[in-house]
This record gives sequence, C-alpha cells and structure tokens, in this order.
Amino acid sequence: MLRYAAEIYAKYKLPILQEVIYIGASDLNMPLSIFFDVLENSKLDFSFGILDLGEVSMETLIETGSPLYPLLPLTERKSRKEDPRAFFAKLCSSNIQQPPLCATKT
Repeated sequence: MLRYAAEIYAKYKLPILQEVIYIGASDLNMPLSIFFDVLENSKLDFSFGILDLGEVSMETLIETGSPLYPLLPLTERKSRKEDPRAFFAKLCSSNIQQPPLCATKT
C-alpha cells in the first residue's frame, strides 16, 4: 500500500486516503501502520484505515447506502459463526427480498 500511495502521489501530487476492507473469517490481526526510525534523517511513518467487515452489522451497512451491499453475507462474523442458519435466514428475509437498490426501466 505504501508503494501504491507513493506512486500515485508522485504522479498526481494529491493527498491519498487508503482504506483496507478486511473480509477474513477470523478476527482482524494486522498492524494499522508502518513506522521505523533508523537514523536521524531516515524515518518512515505510514498508516491506513481498516474496516473489519465482520464487525459491522447488516443494518449498518444497509443504512449507509454503501456500495458494499454485495458483501452483506460477510458481516456479523460472530453471529454468522455461532448460528449460520439464523444468520442467513435474517440476511435473506430482511435484505435480499427487498434490496435497497432501485432499478428503473428506460
């Protein structure tokens, strides 16, 4: 991510906001930044945001109108693991039958 940010900045000279969307099956366990200080003039301090989708509720994702709607089955990691049938029943009954997208005929 650091290299990607550096290359974009070098080309466009614009600030860059980077965010990781974590969709793993287990709890998030990764650093949010890279920092080292080798010498007085050799320092690096780089950080980025992380959204752990497994910690987000279905309702929150829907209410925000997020483009992440197709990833709803990856929300609520704990309830999904504890009772998969109940989780997917809730997902299907409340969200898939009435998706928040509006299709219009042209």
